[in-house]
Amino acid sequence: MRILLLQDEIYLPSLGGGIKANRLLLEGLANSGHECLALSRALTRSRDGPNNRQQFMECMSARGLNVVSGPHDVFTYEHMGVRVHALDHPTIADRLRHVMSQMQTFDPDWILVADDKRRFMLEAAMRTTPDRVVPLVQTIIQLPFGPLSVDRSRQQLEYMRQSRAIIVISDFLKRYIEVHSGLESRVLHLPVYGSAPFADLGRFDSGFVTMVNPCELKGLRIFLTLAREHAEVEFAAVPTWGADQRVLQELEALANVTLLEPADDIEEILAQTRVL
Repeated sequence: MRILLLQDEIYLPSLGGGIKANRLLLEGLANSGHECLALSRALTRSRDGPNNRQQFMECMSARGLNVVSGPHDVFTYEHMGVRVHALDHPTIADRLRHVMSQMQTFDPDWILVADDKRRFMLEAAMRTTPDRVVPLVQTIIQLPFGPLSVDRSRQQLEYMRQSRAIIVISDFLKRYIEVHSGLESRVLHLPVYGSAPFADLGRFDSGFVTMVNPCELKGLRIFLTLAREHAEVEFAAVPTWGADQRVLQELEALANVTLLEPADDIEEILAQTRVL
């Protein structure tokens, strides 16, 4: 089968959980003999990837990837059997045109649409091949309905209603969608943990009390309070997309908090951790 992933986030590096899950899903499908194409962003505004084209090329070069710079702000490469188009168009309209063009050229059997924050990917898929579209929902606040939504949209809800199926990653998401939209979905636990054997890194006698992606959405206040009240304990934070300058300043103000660089391999972080 030909499988297309529409993801309005970067593909590599995949430091965020949702991005990593999508990447590993495509790699597993490619390893099983399916032809996979990912349309993603080239750049990000946060700390979890390149912020400009020079950083993008350096990032790809460090991974040994051969990047082809094509016309119309598109960079292509292949990683673990998956072909990737990294897009850096100046406008959403430009990106939309490329996405729709690739859907017609690639002619996928299935189109997986990841969390559609800017509300254009699902529309593009539904306008092109509505009978093959499957929203892949991971982030509850990006849903277009319900009390936790940050951007409600009746049109986006209607696109979801018309799609072939909806995939979610948890029973909670499945229940939320059913209660607040009446739509059915299927739970798929994505392969985020890799393959066994796994390193035995668990211990309570040494290492940091660690928080990945310190930010308000992830419970930063709890982490900071614990660090202040237990000055004798060594804490660590791994800043990624949610850590803005204010968060970094609060973390750096505490003598018992160490900032760790994000890692493609989470075991590099776990090896330094006793409580996560």
